[in-house]
Amino acid sequence: MDAITTAISNKRRTTPTTVNSNDLLTRCFDKPQPKPIATPTPVTELDNYMALDEIIDETEDVLLFWKRHAQSFPTLSII
Repeated sequence: MDAITTAISNKRRTTPTTVNSNDLLTRCFDKPQPKPIATPTPVTELDNYMALDEIIDETEDVLLFWKRHAQSFPTLSII
């Protein structure tokens, strides 16, 4: 065998080193990423609000309605 073939053969026989969990790159890039939360666009949010079948009673506080629905309609609830 020539020197190049021997060097390649030796590289293949080496065992991979274990990655230190304290390594910054490992901690940043190898950890599982949380799934992104889908945020509706303002147009979709408005469409969902218009399609809502909930009727607000005249005696009901409108601000409490928006507080209850702030997660469903984040943009509309802050207007």
